[in-house]
Amino acid sequence: MMIMMMMMMMMMMMMMMMMMMIDDDDDDDDDDDDDDDDDDDDDDGYYYYYYYLLSLLLLLVVVVVVVIVVV
Repeated sequence: MMIMMMMMMMMMMMMMMMMMMIDDDDDDDDDDDDDDDDDDDDDDGYYYYYYYLLSLLLLLVVVVVVVIVVV
């Protein structure tokens, strides 16, 4: 059980690091061309937030499945 919990924590940390790297890349691209991309910036932020919520939902499902299997 502890091994599975550690694996889940490592997976969550890797997902968060991947998302932070993706977000930083988007910011770098937006800084290069800041003329007519105001609407695109909002869309990128929205999609980033959507993927963040989706990953949290997936993590919640994994936690529930592990708890059910252990109990």
